[in-house]
Amino acid sequence: MPNFVQAPIHAHIGQHLMEVHIGTPPIKITGVADTGSDLIWTNCVPCDGCYKQINPLFDPQKSCSYNNFCYSRSSKGGVSKGNMLIDSGTPPIYMPHDLYDRVTNEVRNKISMESIIDDPSLDTQLCYKTNSNLNGPNLTFHFENANVVLTPIQTFVPPKEGVFCLAINNQTEEEGIYGNFAQSNYLIGFDIEKELISFKQMDCIQH
Repeated sequence: MPNFVQAPIHAHIGQHLMEVHIGTPPIKITGVADTGSDLIWTNCVPCDGCYKQINPLFDPQKSCSYNNFCYSRSSKGGVSKGNMLIDSGTPPIYMPHDLYDRVTNEVRNKISMESIIDDPSLDTQLCYKTNSNLNGPNLTFHFENANVVLTPIQTFVPPKEGVFCLAINNQTEEEGIYGNFAQSNYLIGFDIEKELISFKQMDCIQH
């Protein structure tokens, strides 16, 4: 028996959807692979107020292995010591306002193109009119005992045709979010016992 478990996973609108089976007999469900959440959940029968989904709802009464149990929230997800949530369920990076302003201004100064300033659909994002990704600067995130270098492939995304935007947003919370765009082409390890997160560069297309 292998000492690891694998499941099919697919990219979909900035999320990573994973196929798993639950219950007995097993029922296939599709969910977001989300390292920023401490709870695995799915819609169940009855659920009149749930959003519409393609697959049937899981019916506990039809599973012979279903049991009720009490759950107490004691985890805070993938929070690292740098007050950064490592979250595969959130596409962009989120930063506090002051840090966001400094980073975006520095990136803007390193790119010779003029940024878009007259497109309300892009809100306040730093965006450029281009059909291919930019020749922009690398960004380095300094974690404790780890420097993670991000290239424009990981920091710029096309929200619509002919436009690439910096995949970093601002927020009022002090705790930042390290989203899944930045996690691409990195093998990220979570050592729960030692409370350590590791980063290893790799070409995910080849694996």
